[in-house]
Amino acid sequence: MKASKTKIAVVLLLIVLGIVLFPGKKLSAAEEKSGSCGDNVTWTLDDEGTLTISGTGAMSDAAFYQRTDIKKVVIESGVTSIGKEAFRNCTSLTKISLPNSVTSIEEAAFQSCKLLAEVSIPNSVTSIGDSAFVNCSSLKSITISNSVTSIGKEAFNFCPSLSSITIPASVTSIGKDAFRNCTKLSSITIKKSLYDQCKDAFPDISSDIFHFYDGTCGDNVFWTLDDEGTLTISGEGAMSDAAFYQRTDIKKVVIESGVTSIGDSAFSRCESLISITIPNSVTSIGNYAFAYSTSLTNITLSNSITFIDQCAFYGCTSLTNITIPNSVTSIGVAAFGKCTSLTNVTLPNSVTSIVADAFYQCTSLTNITLPNSVTSIGADAFYQCTSLNNITLPNSLTSIREMAFFQCASLTNITIPNSVTSIGSYAFCECSSLANITIKKSLYEKCKNAFLNISSDKFHFYYDLKYTTDGNGSVTGPSDTFDSSAETLTMSPGTDYATDKVTWSDGSGDPVELKAVNGKYTMPKPSDGFDYESNTVTIRVTFRKVNHEITFKNYDGTVLEKKKVPEGEIPEYTGTIVPSKPSAGGYSYEFAGWDTAPVAVSGPATYTATYTRKKIEYEITFKNYDGTVLEKKNVPYGDVPSYTGTIVPSKPSSGGYSFEFAGWDTAPVAVTGPATYTATYTRKEIEYKVTFVDDDGVEICSDTVKYHEVPVFNGNNPVRKETDTHTFTFVGWSDGKTTYSLDQGLPQIESDTTFSPVFDPVVKPVYTVGEVKGDGQNSDIVIDVHRNVDDENCLTYFLGAAIDGTEMKADDQYTATKGSTIITIKKDYTSTLSAGEHEVTVKFNDGSVSTKVTIAAKANTDVPATGEVTGPATYIGLAIVAVACACGAGVVLLKKRKEA
Repeated sequence: MKASKTKIAVVLLLIVLGIVLFPGKKLSAAEEKSGSCGDNVTWTLDDEGTLTISGTGAMSDAAFYQRTDIKKVVIESGVTSIGKEAFRNCTSLTKISLPNSVTSIEEAAFQSCKLLAEVSIPNSVTSIGDSAFVNCSSLKSITISNSVTSIGKEAFNFCPSLSSITIPASVTSIGKDAFRNCTKLSSITIKKSLYDQCKDAFPDISSDIFHFYDGTCGDNVFWTLDDEGTLTISGEGAMSDAAFYQRTDIKKVVIESGVTSIGDSAFSRCESLISITIPNSVTSIGNYAFAYSTSLTNITLSNSITFIDQCAFYGCTSLTNITIPNSVTSIGVAAFGKCTSLTNVTLPNSVTSIVADAFYQCTSLTNITLPNSVTSIGADAFYQCTSLNNITLPNSLTSIREMAFFQCASLTNITIPNSVTSIGSYAFCECSSLANITIKKSLYEKCKNAFLNISSDKFHFYYDLKYTTDGNGSVTGPSDTFDSSAETLTMSPGTDYATDKVTWSDGSGDPVELKAVNGKYTMPKPSDGFDYESNTVTIRVTFRKVNHEITFKNYDGTVLEKKKVPEGEIPEYTGTIVPSKPSAGGYSYEFAGWDTAPVAVSGPATYTATYTRKKIEYEITFKNYDGTVLEKKNVPYGDVPSYTGTIVPSKPSSGGYSFEFAGWDTAPVAVTGPATYTATYTRKEIEYKVTFVDDDGVEICSDTVKYHEVPVFNGNNPVRKETDTHTFTFVGWSDGKTTYSLDQGLPQIESDTTFSPVFDPVVKPVYTVGEVKGDGQNSDIVIDVHRNVDDENCLTYFLGAAIDGTEMKADDQYTATKGSTIITIKKDYTSTLSAGEHEVTVKFNDGSVSTKVTIAAKANTDVPATGEVTGPATYIGLAIVAVACACGAGVVLLKKRKEA
């Protein structure tokens, strides 16, 4: 029986110890809202699921492992690394923001974050750890910065939503299976050498989707492509053919010095290519080199290129203009065919021929000048250049091939030089706007098929001219002439000779005299019966000996020029003195010719200069008071000037005065020469309105004051209504910029001003009860009272305390001590009161606070009743009693056994 009692005591002891040692329940991780996740890194989680991480240094591993209440993560600057498994299995995470301070993303950091759709790796990160984003099934886009040097194994394994990835040139290693099971990947841009080194990172991905931005494109020619789409080609020697055929990621090409040629189809169908720079080391461009690069707008060709092969720029529909350097001697067939935006082409003198289809269907080409070196234009060279309205054919040209200008619908006129000996069929067929064709008659007769369906009235024929004289002078003139054209011939008779006759011999050899009209001679028309079939017209000039003195005088009889002029010639003034007449009486004079028009010389003659007069204009200037020009204009002599400027004369207020325009310093008078008028002003003292308003903006009073006067407030001081928590004290005025205290006074006034009152807030005191301890029977009742302001001096405001309305006696029944104010009601007093709830009121000189206290009933025994054990001290006491009981029972047992 005694042994049983001992066992019961031991069991009771264990129960008591369990209660003492395990008194409460700890919060689960999912319920925490803040904490630390590194030596100097802390975190907070708001109710919306946004996790904010701040501090400095590295995050700890598995800091938020399997936290499903995190939806968004914001990591602030200062954090340097994302720890291992930091966000693993955060299945609600959709967005994360990484700062530039992070340098590494550790192993499995975001593993199985299945709602994470987009990540941007900042420029500070150098490494992405193994399995960092494995099984991020919603991840569609990730931007890897140029600072990253390594990507760990399986980093993006099982990211089936990822569609494209660009791996920057900074990356030097990629772990095995890094992009395995990325089933939607359709584009991967990567350095070629890195791909060759790390193929096991892409085990189940087709090689067709890879785009490389480095490699070779010739025996000793290399290339790199940056993130902006700029392709740089370097090295020495020739580029290989089709090196970048159909590459849509190239926007700009820079070829460095050393490369000697651009291969066939090198940039064909590079549809994003906009511009290219070619160095002087390149001497040739292969066929189809840039064909169908439809975005190419600008290209600079080097001065060393000698050959542009066929179709080199065919179908470059955005190319607007091109300058071909002097080094080019040959342009291949259709080199610029179908360049539909090409408007202007400059060809050098080194080009000797325009080959077939050279500018085929260049529908925007409006103008082209062929250099004097071109000898031939090939078939279809300008076929369907529908905007071409002007072209100059050089005198070096000898042949134009068939359909060269077929359907050039905007071409209005064409002059075919003497040098051309052949024109192919349909060369100018269907040129619907062609209204004027100048051509040698014999060539037209030979090549009529070139001009099918063009009416004969559109043609203007010309013939060669040849000159002979009788030896008494010379003659010069044009090398060819049109039928019925008036040509100017320059006769140079010998000394004292004059031109006698100008004759022309037609096909029959009969001389026909040509009459001069104002020095011009008109050739007869074929319709007049003259024969032009020989294509050469011979002009014969004979001279007769005659000279007459011609004098040119000024208005005052001064001789300007005196010379001998051959008879029959019209004299011209060739003197070195320019005829002039000085201004006078407000008028200027302008030479108007001679008193009689010079006529053909038949004897001595005098011609006198005449003039037209014009009023002189003088410059009149209107200025402001500070010399600023308001208006400057020319006014005729004798007119009275008036101000018509757009600037209204004004002078800004200053020193308390405003200024009003009062006219000019002198009244404008009739103009006799240049003059200046300056604006003047009258001044007026300024008065300013000063307004005082109350706290609601309602005017209290107002007054007017002069510049720099100090205003006086004559109203009642404004007040602001008190609130539940504050009262307000009027302390001064504010003009919206500066506050002026009542002691400081108001400022000097320089403009209309409104003053608003300024108040200092005063917080209303509020008293609250903090902790209440003690039962009033076995212990004092302690009440902790706080004040919302000046809490540390709360006791200084204390007046007294009452219980149930009865004032208590200080020191006898209670004490009041500092910290904030602690009221201790002595148990000797409370034990005399009835058990149960009582109201205690604590009074201060500016308020009071009440609280309920409970006085315990008097206990029947010294041991608390079952169920009344509430405090840790009681637990400890029970434990000590139980231990004592157990030990006593053990001693009794040992003693009995010894007695036995």
